Amino acid sequence: SYGRSTYENPDDPVLAQGDQLVPVEKTTDDARHLSLAFDFLQDYEIKESQFTTVTLELTHDRFDPFYRTLGAFLNSDTELNQGTLFTQIGDFANAQLLYGESEDNLDDIATVLKTKTKRGSANIGIPLRAWFGDPEEEGSFWPTFNYAFERVHQFAKNSPDEDQSGFNNTSHLPDQVSLLHDAEVQWFFERFDIGYRFSFSDQDNRQIGRENADFRNYGHTALLGLRLLEGLSIGLDLGRERNDDIEANNRGYTDRGGIDLVWQFLEHWAFNGSYALSRVHDNNDNGDDRDFAAFAQLSRNFELPFGENRLPGQIFVSYSQTELD
Repeated sequence: SYGRSTYENPDDPVLAQGDQLVPVEKTTDDARHLSLAFDFLQDYEIKESQFTTVTLELTHDRFDPFYRTLGAFLNSDTELNQGTLFTQIGDFANAQLLYGESEDNLDDIATVLKTKTKRGSANIGIPLRAWFGDPEEEGSFWPTFNYAFERVHQFAKNSPDEDQSGFNNTSHLPDQVSLLHDAEVQWFFERFDIGYRFSFSDQDNRQIGRENADFRNYGHTALLGLRLLEGLSIGLDLGRERNDDIEANNRGYTDRGGIDLVWQFLEHWAFNGSYALSRVHDNNDNGDDRDFAAFAQLSRNFELPFGENRLPGQIFVSYSQTELD
């Protein structure tokens, strides 16, 4: 796809107020989006009723510095090149691999910082029941495993002149690497589900003079879902996060627990609510904050005649409360 915009700033006597202003030149800018997808495998049968698909998608986006549009929000003055590999192996596994690079300051203006971002990610899902159990079984002790990884490196690609730009070339140029690991395992049964999630993130600041301004985060979450009756389900979660501020030598903790309920007690009537508690504290006794949040909603669905069709609608009454201590 391709787009073009033209901007012209007319003379405004009110704005000028009798002064001689530098005229703004008329500018015409372009935008383009290119996408190419190639199927290495398309519904290739690896065994009875099990098919494999492998697709590679390549995209290119470029938006000139002053390109504007009324139809959508776009990040002007950027260029992105990205490749994504999608894989589905029957009921046995699915994966998505992505790598992309983007940059700004496309006109390479010497007094403006130019940044480049490199991003790579992977998402993998493996239902172990399909490998070792019976895929048709309602409940299984073999869990579903999901893993996500992301690495982002953002850094300065130029060094603007200090006198003209105000940048200090020894300490104002960004250079940061962020890592994210997220692993989750879930068991699904007829009346309940249980799961555990672990996450780790690392922010590595490589900027000159701020090499120790790093942060690490560790998260643990336990999940329980109950289906007690038809139309009634309850979810419970309990978690703890640890946040390490390397530069400040501070270790903070966030403990939280919550419950949510969904109950459709009549054909058109439903109730849902939630309640959550959390506590934030650290090893240096900088604070000990506790808060809770509660929410409740009663709703009724209905339909209105609309020609030959029915127009769906909903009325509801809700209550929420949040308290910070």
